[in-house]
Amino acid sequence: MLEEFRRKCAHFYIKRNLLKKETSPISFNKIVSSSQEILIVMPEDDADYSNCFDIIRYFQIHKKNITLFISEFRYNSIPGKEKFSFISFHPDQVTWFFLPNSNLKQRITGKSFDLVLDLNRKENTFFSAISNFVTSKIRLGFNKNRSEGYCNLLFNCKQDDSAAAYFNLLNYIRMF
Repeated sequence: MLEEFRRKCAHFYIKRNLLKKETSPISFNKIVSSSQEILIVMPEDDADYSNCFDIIRYFQIHKKNITLFISEFRYNSIPGKEKFSFISFHPDQVTWFFLPNSNLKQRITGKSFDLVLDLNRKENTFFSAISNFVTSKIRLGFNKNRSEGYCNLLFNCKQDDSAAAYFNLLNYIRMF
């Protein structure tokens, strides 16, 4: 019960301070294919983490500048590290309200990307906040609890199989 209250407080803070109403219409025509700077928020779940690399390879093949937001303990598991930029975080940088602490906020605030891709399939307040602290035209993520206000494009996936979910997300991305 206390944890749910903390999450609600965090979502209230995000909605109040980070989310901005877009008054101009967004054209989704070639929005992903024309993006050059991409921030990929890596999933927290181990099964999701191991199955999401096809999406990263897709952007690599299309010569995009990829920045990965990843936990420090997973940094060494990334193949071909020299091809990516990284923003890493330590679990101590997550506050009691599931928000980034001030040091991490300062590191990511002001960074600008064409596309932010949140690969977490389950609700995670911390990663939702991260994807909204950076400046971006488009935010794409899975449809989950409370995600509607955080992303411009939502991918609705009801599959339990992680590999199939990321394969379908890749097909969804290819449409744009």
